[in-house]
Amino acid sequence: MKIKDVIQILKDAKEPAPKLDGLIAIIAGYRRRGETVDSWVDPEGSSVNRPPRYTEVIDDAMALQVALCPATKAGCAWEMGAGSANVGSTIAYSVNPAMALSIASLEEMLSRQSTGNE
Repeated sequence: MKIKDVIQILKDAKEPAPKLDGLIAIIAGYRRRGETVDSWVDPEGSSVNRPPRYTEVIDDAMALQVALCPATKAGCAWEMGAGSANVGSTIAYSVNPAMALSIASLEEMLSRQSTGNE
């Protein structure tokens, strides 16, 4: 699945979900092991039971931002009942700050790849 498709799925989501975390994890370098969703290999090659909860836990979303857009200023907050985040020049809104930060990180990474500013 293309990154822009994952971004759109995240933007359309009404709540955090492990399936969404799995889509993000694949982009971040995780791999599924076998047929079960509960068996993953992290980017360093270690087995894990599940990928990080990027759509629900701010610390996991911050780790994603650092991995995808290192040395880039970022932040997230609650804003009038919705989560907001900015990564570099990208701003995103979603159901919570963690999901907004994940979206902004993916969009900023995609923007940098298309302009050659990785």
